[in-house]
Amino acid sequence: MIQAPLHIPFKQDLLVTCLDSVCIPSHTEMLIPVKCPAHLNGKTILLEPIPGFQFKLIATARSFNICDDGKTVCRVFDVRPHTIVLRRGTKIAKIQSLATLASCSLFDDTKPASSSHRTPIHPQTAEQLEAFALDYKFDICSQLPSDQRLELLQLLYDNKSSFARYLSELRRYPYYEHDVELIANKRVHKRNFRFSPQDAEIAENQIRQMLEFIVIEKSDSHEFNSPCFLVSKRTGDRRFVVDLRQLNSIIRPQPVQLPKIPELLDEIACHKCSVMSSVDMKAGFWQIPLNPKSRKYTPFTSSKGEKFQWTVCPFSLSTSPSAMIYVLLTVFAGKLGKCTWLYMGDLSIGSSNWSEHMASIEDVLQTLVKNSLSANPSKCQWGYSDLPFLGFLTGASGIRMNPKKIKIIEKLSPPKNKKGLQRSIGLFNYWRKFIRVYSQHTYNMRQLLTENAECKWTSVCDLELEYLKSCLISNPILAPIVPDKEFIMVADAAVMWLSDNAVWRR
Repeated sequence: MIQAPLHIPFKQDLLVTCLDSVCIPSHTEMLIPVKCPAHLNGKTILLEPIPGFQFKLIATARSFNICDDGKTVCRVFDVRPHTIVLRRGTKIAKIQSLATLASCSLFDDTKPASSSHRTPIHPQTAEQLEAFALDYKFDICSQLPSDQRLELLQLLYDNKSSFARYLSELRRYPYYEHDVELIANKRVHKRNFRFSPQDAEIAENQIRQMLEFIVIEKSDSHEFNSPCFLVSKRTGDRRFVVDLRQLNSIIRPQPVQLPKIPELLDEIACHKCSVMSSVDMKAGFWQIPLNPKSRKYTPFTSSKGEKFQWTVCPFSLSTSPSAMIYVLLTVFAGKLGKCTWLYMGDLSIGSSNWSEHMASIEDVLQTLVKNSLSANPSKCQWGYSDLPFLGFLTGASGIRMNPKKIKIIEKLSPPKNKKGLQRSIGLFNYWRKFIRVYSQHTYNMRQLLTENAECKWTSVCDLELEYLKSCLISNPILAPIVPDKEFIMVADAAVMWLSDNAVWRR
């Protein structure tokens, strides 16, 4: 008997494999380095998916590649609803020999596809689009030309499922459940604060609303309970809050690495974006489900004695920001740093021209739709030349202070005690890059904070405060550092010499 295989296995020298282990988030496309046979160095090859493996774990794109030093790159897509890890040596694609190559040009992946020829999915009239903008309360730059405004509104209308105006439209991220881990075998059971009749009615209405939209659920846990109260919002409304501080003290922290604000601002300014937009998440924590095993730690009791627990990440939980950052970094993996920047729940989109900007906005909105996430339409801003981001205005002109912050600086009066002085210096520290020789002009103020020093405000401190205010009120503009230009660095030299009995410094 002769055994004949139906498929001839590929030879090892006809395959490309992962050069290093790589992590690919769910439904994310990445360009990864791969290893190829050394005898193909300097040659153009055609990479093809491996039959029988396509769309099982990943999808491999067909592409022309040039081998260099036994390496090249391959574009793959994670088709699974969760993050996968491709280990070093994993077979990615097969190498197809080329008989004739007519032409080949390099692919530029630094710019998004142009949207100048974008076809609307659901074409609307100008009147319908303006009514849509009014209904969703979009903040659109008033200086946009009418054709660009209608093009933007049409794009937002085609992706309106990425927005949530009310809690009933809020969606949940389906690929992650946040888990809470206790570090101590303790129980937290605190009595409720007393409500006034009016506050009790407001709290009960908000509890019923959250219960209706499955933000909370009935609880039968008797080991944990956290008190609840109401806080006032800027609009004058009252917000229901659960005090989870005692619970936060016994759960394991989940620190995340946030980008440094100065570096992030410099990166945005270096792109010299002529048009910018921002996207704000709608109740971001409530879009992330809480693991059913962790819900028993979050109960609270209403004024009527009913007990509830959270089904999503509550706002007062110390690890909720970590969960949101993890989800957003996973969702936008591979997209950040080009035309999109992220800090916590704020997305900033910037482009050098209008067509690129439309393509970037469409990419962000479709990413939200595919991952069942929702943005707040009333807090999004579209089509501005510069936008407020982390207390600054960023745009093509550079980095400036937010005008709203300048009004606060103008009204700043001399502090009355040491605590007020600490707050004032902390405020100026955040914008110290706009103040020339900052340390010299805060010397006397800082001396009042030294140990055993009397906090006595003097006329010299008044002069320092006025100088700091004048530097910020003048609204200076910081130009970004251009890496490919020459640098001139000016520094004060430190001189030290030794003698027999002393060390002298200058």
